[in-house]
Amino acid sequence: MGVPRSDGDGARTLQLLRARMGGQSVDAKEVGFVCNADVSYSEEEQPQALEWLAFAEKFFLENASADTNLKLLNTFLQSKSVFVGNGTRITLADLGMFVAIREKVAAIPVEDQENLPNLFRWFDYVQNKEDVRQVYAQIYIKKPYFSPPNLSDQDSSKASKPNVDGKSMAETKDNRNAPSPQPLPSPAPPLPAPTPAPDSSVSTVSSVSKSKPAKETKEKPPAQKKEVDCDVSVLDICVGQIKKVWKHPSADTLYVEEIDVGEAQPRQIVSGLVKYVPESEMLNRRVLVLLNVKAGKVRDVLSSGLVLCASNGDHSQCEPVSPPDGVPVGERVKFAGHDGKAEEVLNPKKKQWDKIAPELGTDEQGIANYQGVPFQTSKGPCKSAIVNGSIK
Repeated sequence: MGVPRSDGDGARTLQLLRARMGGQSVDAKEVGFVCNADVSYSEEEQPQALEWLAFAEKFFLENASADTNLKLLNTFLQSKSVFVGNGTRITLADLGMFVAIREKVAAIPVEDQENLPNLFRWFDYVQNKEDVRQVYAQIYIKKPYFSPPNLSDQDSSKASKPNVDGKSMAETKDNRNAPSPQPLPSPAPPLPAPTPAPDSSVSTVSSVSKSKPAKETKEKPPAQKKEVDCDVSVLDICVGQIKKVWKHPSADTLYVEEIDVGEAQPRQIVSGLVKYVPESEMLNRRVLVLLNVKAGKVRDVLSSGLVLCASNGDHSQCEPVSPPDGVPVGERVKFAGHDGKAEEVLNPKKKQWDKIAPELGTDEQGIANYQGVPFQTSKGPCKSAIVNGSIK
């Protein structure tokens, strides 16, 4: 069963979960549900599970931004039942998140639970798992009330309803060529015959009684352009480090940088940061680089990428978004719940970057995010000193 634990044991529990993630055995006498945790991930799910476990550990240690992170988690769970995978299987990632946020969730008043409905739905699902219930005391969660409609009156009135012509249903069966009339809702006065729309494909009430309806001319609908998939997963963003930097030879506001992104050769990138960041602060700086923008010349100097920068509302401040310390150069930035494959090169004709960029920004804690989902690395989310800003 395992020994009942308090929230003060959360750090130890997270250590045990990390050990299980690494394939180590865990003594069931400490925490039974850790020993039984599901760690059977696919190759695609494994890095996601590691990211969520790192997020849980960071959340547990840095409680200052807890409210913001709870809102982000609620947004993420809007279309998902669990943190990893598309089903309902509770895995080690869910258990880590449960342990990390339990104390904070318990402190939320019942009347405020409705502000985080998706998070509380998931939390209640995990806390009712049998081996979790044996370790942690249940937290009361107010369930939403649903009042089903009374269908008995509708069923009893079906047999006695006349059709739109005032005839009995038996009479209309004789006319096998006429379409079956639709009953009117009761009680209700007779409806006037509606004026049909030119392109309507639905028969009107008045047309039901006609034995030979007039032929309708089918108009070919105008061709609609297929919406381009512009999910953030098409972006190839990685951690880089600026190895060289100098002023653009023909533009006073531009830097030219050589950035190590983990490839055989550094990338040369042009950035308009001269009036925002001193050259001395650019050298050896760790940045986020969008790799798959189409290479092109900026004032006759080749640029093969884009340094992602945060700026405030009036663009009087601007700086590169920073990855956490310890993240290796070349590591790709991930977005939880957005697991598509990055494009090899973004197609300018599809305007993918133009459509995604307005959804990128920083929150009140300076955490870089896409529609509320953090720019995530193996060491935590990426940040900027500029809060509530835009990212381009």
